[in-house]
Amino acid sequence: MRLSAEVAGLLAGGMAVLALILVQRKRKAARKKKKTYYKPRPLDDFPQFKPGNGAPIFHGVRVVELSTMVAAPAATRVMADLGAEVVKVEEPKGDYWRQFFLDFETERDFGSAFEGVNLGKRSIVLNLREPLPREQLLRLLEGADVFVTNLRLEAMVRMGLDFETIHKKFPWLVYANLSAWGTTGPDKNLPGYDVGPYWASSGMSASIQPQGSYQAYPVGFGDATSGLNLLAGVAVALAHRLQTGEGLFVDAALLRVGFWTMAPFILPEAKIKEGEVPAYTRPFSTNPLWSTYGTKEGDYVALLHQDSGEAEELKLMTILGLTGEALRGDVCSAVSQACARLKTAELEERLNRARIGHVKMNSFVEVFLGELPLCESAKCFVHVDGITDVPKFPRIPMEFSCSSLHGPQGRAPLLGEHTGSFLRRGFSPVLPEADLKQAPPALPKTDQTKGLLHHITVLELSDCGACVPATGAQLADYGATVTIVEPPEGSFWRPRDPVFFNHLNRGKRSVIVDYLRHPSSPEVHAHLHRLLEGVDVFLTSLPLSKLKTLTMDYDTLHAKYPRLIYAVVTPWGLEGPEVNRGDLGAFWCFSGLAALLGGRKPSPPPPLPLQMGELMGSIYLMAALGAALFHLYRTAEGQRVDINLLHVATWCNAILGSLVQKDPPKVVIFDRPPQERRNDWPVPTANCFRTKDGMWLQMLGVELPRHLMKTLRGLGIRWRVFPMVLWEVLRSVLPATGVPLIFRLTPVFTVINAEMTRAISALTWVEAQTLLREKDIWYCPVQTPAQAGQSLQAHSTGTFAPTTAGRVLAAPLFFSSSSNVVASPLTPLTGPCLPRPYPAAPKLGQHQHLLAQGAV
Repeated sequence: MRLSAEVAGLLAGGMAVLALILVQRKRKAARKKKKTYYKPRPLDDFPQFKPGNGAPIFHGVRVVELSTMVAAPAATRVMADLGAEVVKVEEPKGDYWRQFFLDFETERDFGSAFEGVNLGKRSIVLNLREPLPREQLLRLLEGADVFVTNLRLEAMVRMGLDFETIHKKFPWLVYANLSAWGTTGPDKNLPGYDVGPYWASSGMSASIQPQGSYQAYPVGFGDATSGLNLLAGVAVALAHRLQTGEGLFVDAALLRVGFWTMAPFILPEAKIKEGEVPAYTRPFSTNPLWSTYGTKEGDYVALLHQDSGEAEELKLMTILGLTGEALRGDVCSAVSQACARLKTAELEERLNRARIGHVKMNSFVEVFLGELPLCESAKCFVHVDGITDVPKFPRIPMEFSCSSLHGPQGRAPLLGEHTGSFLRRGFSPVLPEADLKQAPPALPKTDQTKGLLHHITVLELSDCGACVPATGAQLADYGATVTIVEPPEGSFWRPRDPVFFNHLNRGKRSVIVDYLRHPSSPEVHAHLHRLLEGVDVFLTSLPLSKLKTLTMDYDTLHAKYPRLIYAVVTPWGLEGPEVNRGDLGAFWCFSGLAALLGGRKPSPPPPLPLQMGELMGSIYLMAALGAALFHLYRTAEGQRVDINLLHVATWCNAILGSLVQKDPPKVVIFDRPPQERRNDWPVPTANCFRTKDGMWLQMLGVELPRHLMKTLRGLGIRWRVFPMVLWEVLRSVLPATGVPLIFRLTPVFTVINAEMTRAISALTWVEAQTLLREKDIWYCPVQTPAQAGQSLQAHSTGTFAPTTAGRVLAAPLFFSSSSNVVASPLTPLTGPCLPRPYPAAPKLGQHQHLLAQGAV
């Protein structure tokens, strides 16, 4: 009887596989019948410029990219937009990302999601398992300035493409590596996508999504940000090369970027015992004027007074008709109930009348399909010549005043489109002045042994957002001298959150200038300009009108200090409004991110972790500053660089943004409330599951065809699942009903998710870990911020650093002349890292003498 059951299961499994193969063949046959969407194009030379005088920032920079998926390709897409020549090296079957979402876009040669992160590149095919193609790659690297990869280190070592080997052959080459978990520590060789190290391990998913919905995640959200972190490293390393001729190892990791954005929740020294089931609870705002509220029509409106007191709360109560008794109870609950009785237009009219900042929450469909004026002024999107089916792609999320020639250089390449011609000819010729191997730096060489940026001085003038001080903290970690200007009562976070303030301001200097109360005072202006003399970078997030009053606007300072890099952060862009500031409005609610994570209305938006959008913005601003510093070293030209939080959010959401333009109805799969999505999640091997003792784990098998069979076999449910899958395939998938395939597959996904849930829920956490590791099934724990703060891998890979006032998160980029060191931003470029405390944040006005002598 037992043999019969096994035979029956085997037969059912074989028939299920056969049925799925028939489905796949139908899809492939349909693709073969279609005409090629793109025609191959000739390999044209890049135009030739001398650096500076309006040329693109990275003109003359030659990049070899050996990477897949989203994060590292996003970095090189930005470099291509900024003028670099990027050649993408692919294996014969191509980057898997070419196929992603292609079932929605059957007329295309590759998915629009691939297009968005590969615009303007060349593509060549090399089978690096063979000796000759590896030699061809080495010849390419000989002519390159940058090598970007996200392949795991052990694979690079096997192919002889690890940093040590490459650095001996090409000591000038910048070697940029983006890993999931970091290059040191017990998990350094584990695989992973951003849903694991960035989303689940950092405490982000547990802080945003309701328990059990951790798989509901904007595709590529963390990849897009981590790619910009890698770009910052490449740019700073190129600046270092201009000064020294030395190529560096640039170490970026999804894990460290995720932790950086969750700093306010991770840093408090909360303790949780090993194996203890945490409280998977989300922290909601207790500030009634920094929260979102539903209206009678199912819309949501975010109130945007982050620094509010009793007077502002009383004003809100008054316009909502609430009594003073409500002030003594749960104010947020009382406001929520009052807003729910009002129509959206009526609520907004009352808020406008009381001058209470607010924005209405958009869906991401409205953002990507609509023509919203605020998205236009924020310069979020760009049309790419030659692409007709996707009207707009996210523009790179930073603006530079030094050139008007930045932007996509055409569509993404066909697989191997340039293999023969590029291997014969190589990179485009450039003028000697633009060749990094020949051109001397425009600025005098400096001593690089004290830190990459020890010769850079920075002045920081910010509002309550953390973007500017978090960027300044990164610069200080890399050796720059950073001075913060504070009002007499101290900057925003100093009295409110000393732990977070120490994190944001470690290693800086503090001076007091009363610029908030006396913005028109000539004495204030004199103090600020004295501090600016000889400074290389000015960081600010103040409203442009206030900067104008302080005589700290870009035009005034650029005329006086032409080499100054003027970096400004706004919520809505330089041409957007100055009101409704902060990340809750532009970044979270208006951009559609909150609605995508929470589900279409009337589902409530999830909470935004404290300053998460601002901290993500600091990664983008650091990337822009890295490029501007390279340009400064190369040309001695200062400029204005700017980012805005709305643009950051649309860049993060680019993957689904391109899809929704192709086929809006199908996006309903990703647009439902997160609790609904889990049961029929279309990638069961990337779903979240709960163990018998209550611990949640996140599966990381994003590539379903690669991981499904291995996972079902490893969990021991293959033969139980096959008959049910076969039935659903025969009943729902194969019949030509006119229903799109992705929806006909829903019953199949439901069966697989249910059986995986049943199998994992029968295991304890220890049993599940043992089994999944033994069977090589990719997963990671869903960690709360308290668990993240105790993460062994995070500590092992240098994520945390001590100061005399408590621990901080180290800047997430590491540089070294060897990949075999425990890295740290404060590590010398050679030798191992010795644990040592970072300087703590300064006392208020501790460096007041700088008002007399200047910041330099």
